[in-house]
Amino acid sequence: MNAPPEGLRVAYEATSYHVPDTPVGPLTIRCGCITESLDRLLDVAGSVTWAFVSAANPGSVQLDPSENLRRHEALLSHLRRYALPCHIGAGIGDDGSWPAEESVLVLGLDETAAVALGRTFGQRAVIVGERGRPARLAWITPDETGPACG
Repeated sequence: MNAPPEGLRVAYEATSYHVPDTPVGPLTIRCGCITESLDRLLDVAGSVTWAFVSAANPGSVQLDPSENLRRHEALLSHLRRYALPCHIGAGIGDDGSWPAEESVLVLGLDETAAVALGRTFGQRAVIVGERGRPARLAWITPDETGPACG
């Protein structure tokens, strides 16, 4: 994947990806960090890979909250096809300049599938990882971003 604009990379890295309700308790994911509670959750689920995906604000363009809610519901409907464990979360920027984005932590989803899912919903990036490894950004370059469906 090609590198994104620097400001966009910084924004994603300055975001906490919160999941308030899991079998191992709440967890917060940060890019570049290993999240021990997420590793425990992966163990419980028998998974190795995970992805944190949103359908909100496609192409990093802010939408009306009602449209983002509609898109989030479409993402949840789409994820039912995967039959993978999912936990509702939100990406919350450190500086508060961008509204929280409703998102989903999907266990057992690998990077290739996560990027494809993000592309389906017009995203610029998804957060991905594997048990015991730091969370990282997987970029979806603008020419790879499909229509903002949902």
